Amino acid sequence: LSMALYETPRSIVCVPLSTVDETYGVLYLDMNRSADGLSRSTVEAISAGAALAAEKLTLYKTRWRLVAARDRAIAFNSLSWADTELIMGDSPASKQLKKTIAAAANQDTTVLILGATGTGKEVVARALHQASSRKKEPFVAVNCAALPLDLLEAELFGAEKGAYTGATERRLGRFELANGGTLFLDEIGELPQDIQVRLLRVLQERKMQRLGGNEDIELDFRLICATNRDLEQAVQAGTFRADFYYRINVFSIALKPLSERKEEIKVLSNHFLQKFAKQFGRNFEGFSEGAERQLLSYSWPGNIRELRNAIERAAVIEQTNQITESSLPLMAAPSSPSATSEMPKVPTLLQTPLAFDEARQQFEKEFLKRSLLSNDGNIAAVVRETGIGRPTIYRWLKRYNLKTDGSDG
Repeated sequence: LSMALYETPRSIVCVPLSTVDETYGVLYLDMNRSADGLSRSTVEAISAGAALAAEKLTLYKTRWRLVAARDRAIAFNSLSWADTELIMGDSPASKQLKKTIAAAANQDTTVLILGATGTGKEVVARALHQASSRKKEPFVAVNCAALPLDLLEAELFGAEKGAYTGATERRLGRFELANGGTLFLDEIGELPQDIQVRLLRVLQERKMQRLGGNEDIELDFRLICATNRDLEQAVQAGTFRADFYYRINVFSIALKPLSERKEEIKVLSNHFLQKFAKQFGRNFEGFSEGAERQLLSYSWPGNIRELRNAIERAAVIEQTNQITESSLPLMAAPSSPSATSEMPKVPTLLQTPLAFDEARQQFEKEFLKRSLLSNDGNIAAVVRETGIGRPTIYRWLKRYNLKTDGSDG
């Protein structure tokens, strides 16, 4: 029977399942036919069907990647922020902030969060997302100052295969990953103006093109931006585009520094202590009277982030069941002689007759010097303590002519 099968006249067609960018395999047809074989029109129809199948495979693969990316982002959000009270405290400032977030959350409008480093801008952004109708979709955060300028555009918009050296496959940008959800652009004031132009077009048209591509991609996202810079001053100085500033400053939220929210320090300190006690398997009964005095008398130039890091260090080194003054060596009051002799004093900028940019630069320099000194010049430790991106730290070192040990270069 098998010999008879192979002696029968046969027609074989082998057509590649491929697109311009990728080959998935081949379509192999082996048919018993008359001696006349297949007609040209039949072969062309088979080829067209193979090309259509390849395109369908490409669409399916792209959709699978988008869904997988979305699921990863959702999983990350749920793991990182499960059972966490994002906005804590019962002070008038906290109550007002909660009302503001509730008012802005479901309006789906662009929000600009203003505040000094460490005041909790990303926490507020996540609270806005979780209180909105997009809470089940991804929250994608981008630190605009932490990404190298030559990669920032590809990170935001994605890139087609071959768009630049090393682009061996299609890459999805943060806009696509945030589709349906929220895109949070932190340190928006550090964006170069050419990228501001592209972002402005995306915000107006809700469309974008990947690097190296010419296909418009429809987008549906909510944008939240944050900065510690005075953008109005930057617009006047010509370093930030006015049209882009007015486009992102639809609804603004200004966060006060921790020094102006003294009533929240105890609440936040106890919250962080419980968190780290559970993490390190310890059982703390709270803070000693001396430790509480230090927490309340310190100026907290690094704001909530600095407070969190201080409590974490104390929870690690404290040997008793109560956090004492000795576990908070950097928390001495500004008037303490030991503090002024060991650490460079951060200037009280509000009492210094400087222009805003001069005052900000003075603060950045002194803040970096103090952090470098307290971490023995370890850049990785400075990054962890301050939450400032490594590129920004190196940029400040160069700008202010500082060595990694905190001394002047």
